[in-house]
Amino acid sequence: MQQQQTACSVRLGMVQVKPLITSITPVLFCNKLKTNAKRIYMKPYAITSILTQLHLLQKPLLPIALLLYCLCTNLLLFAQQPPLITPPTPATDDKTLQILSTDLLEVIAKGNKPARKLIGNVMLQQGEVTMHCDSAMFYFEENNIEAFGNIHIAQGDSVNIYSDRLIYNGNKQKATFYDRVKLNDKTTDIKADTLYYFVAPKKAVLQNNVFMTDKKNDVYADKVEYFVNTKKAELYNNVRLTDGKVNITAQHMDYDVNTQEGTYSGGGKLVDGTTTLTSEKAHYYGATKKTIFEENVHLVSPEYDLHTPQLNYDIRTETAEFSGQSAIKGKDGSTINTTSGVYDTKNDRLKLNQRTAVNNPPQTLIADDLDYNKVSGFGKARGNVLWTDTSQNITIKSQAADFDDKNHTVLAYNRPLLMNISGKDTLFLTADTLKGFTQPNKPNSAKPDTAKQDTATQKTFYAYRNVHIFRPDMQGICDSLAYSTTDSVFRMYYNPIVWSDNYQLYADTIIAHTRNNQLQQILLIRSSFMASKEQEGVFNQVKAKNITGFFNDSTLTHIFADGNAESIYYIKNEKQEYNGLNRAQSKQMYIYLKAKEVDRISFIEKPEATFYPIQQVNPADFILKGFKWQEEKRPQRPQMFLQ
Repeated sequence: MQQQQTACSVRLGMVQVKPLITSITPVLFCNKLKTNAKRIYMKPYAITSILTQLHLLQKPLLPIALLLYCLCTNLLLFAQQPPLITPPTPATDDKTLQILSTDLLEVIAKGNKPARKLIGNVMLQQGEVTMHCDSAMFYFEENNIEAFGNIHIAQGDSVNIYSDRLIYNGNKQKATFYDRVKLNDKTTDIKADTLYYFVAPKKAVLQNNVFMTDKKNDVYADKVEYFVNTKKAELYNNVRLTDGKVNITAQHMDYDVNTQEGTYSGGGKLVDGTTTLTSEKAHYYGATKKTIFEENVHLVSPEYDLHTPQLNYDIRTETAEFSGQSAIKGKDGSTINTTSGVYDTKNDRLKLNQRTAVNNPPQTLIADDLDYNKVSGFGKARGNVLWTDTSQNITIKSQAADFDDKNHTVLAYNRPLLMNISGKDTLFLTADTLKGFTQPNKPNSAKPDTAKQDTATQKTFYAYRNVHIFRPDMQGICDSLAYSTTDSVFRMYYNPIVWSDNYQLYADTIIAHTRNNQLQQILLIRSSFMASKEQEGVFNQVKAKNITGFFNDSTLTHIFADGNAESIYYIKNEKQEYNGLNRAQSKQMYIYLKAKEVDRISFIEKPEATFYPIQQVNPADFILKGFKWQEEKRPQRPQMFLQ
């Protein structure tokens, strides 16, 4: 059904025709129209509607009505010409929508709503807000606009919004934009499918496929609430913030364009290359490229899996600084427990402090500070270092240690102490420097000590300078030492001395074999001496190029002296009284002991032996050349190693 439309007043430039008949009810009042339209068009039936009511007029008014008809007709013809002067300044009412320009203005009624249809180069204004579009329907009684095509709304010089369709409520000063929506406020560009804009608070609510950028960070979300004055945004659902390098995702986030800071709560994630960080809360600082993560922080990299209560991540350096009780799990199965540290994800380097424990079965490392590079496999431990290997029952204590995973070595210094538990006994070894390495056992290697738990690998330790060793059946000192945990062999170099029971043994080099936690054999090489002290100044002595001592249950049973062998032994009777001294020389000799006393001596090749009655013996005259008793150097008790 065709809607009835009439017109009673238009205004063009400074020309205005005011209504003369106020009693005509169908008349559409347009006296508020202000425009510089090139053409104002009233449809013929609008004028006909006026004529149909002329019969209602009394005869005295008929001439006036006819005059009105003529004026309206002429006005329409005149309105097709360009405006004679510039339109007047819009009204100062900030709530009233004003038409500033249009190519075509059509006065119509849409349904029960009187409207002005604006076509071509449409421009409207409300307060500081100006609107441009291709066409619009202006419902002036309701103060609403529905606009189409190339829409552009500007609020002062601070906000520009573009779209293809607009519904604007002038009374509420609320604009709803659809299709290809874009907002710009000089610092930020925002795109979306739909935008709700509130003029007074300068608040924009964008929905569906929202994209926001401040040229430094890009943000994606399903919904964004943006406040132009403060440059702050609240982001909802499927939020993603990126600086081109990292991506931060969450279901809710607050973002400040001025400071480039973003905050999420309720869970979120940061992805930087191969590194992923998740937490309950996080604060992103775009200016410094740093992010602070809090509550249930979880970092995953190709090498490590880190859990910590708080973590600061530097995007530029790709380093993570964490604090609080933290647990790290390596891809090799190792675990680390610490309270603070820094993880360089780019170089796979860990710097840990405040007492860190590394567990890589069967080995464990504890230290005050730890610096470890996974790529090179090299690490440094400092402060109260404790390294243990449960497969060999070995523990190393020191103030500093360096270790190399790739070469399977550890270097301990600054008062290092090695402890090797064997059954009920413990070996204590100290030196200025202690170095250990692990390697697979070779098929032709020495027969392993079956008392050791792990025989598949061979662990060897080297001790340098001021070496001291203590175990119940043997004590010793030297300048350097090599000790193999597999065959339990000690190799001692540079002025070595070994004490076993009441015997002192020394030579240029000493090799001591132990098995099943007991001393088996001692080999003295070059300039060898073996002696025991009978009483002050009285010594039984054996000297040779090389000497081998044989033990049973860690007790010396016999001695083989090879090469220019010499011996001095004091002889006792059954009452354990000294009755003489036997001095002998031979190329080789065997000395057999019983109950720690010389039982008999066997000489091989050119023996020379002399017996001296005890009355003729001055102990000071019976000291072999080069012999020196050094009991004061003997390690006396294990407690001295623990100090």
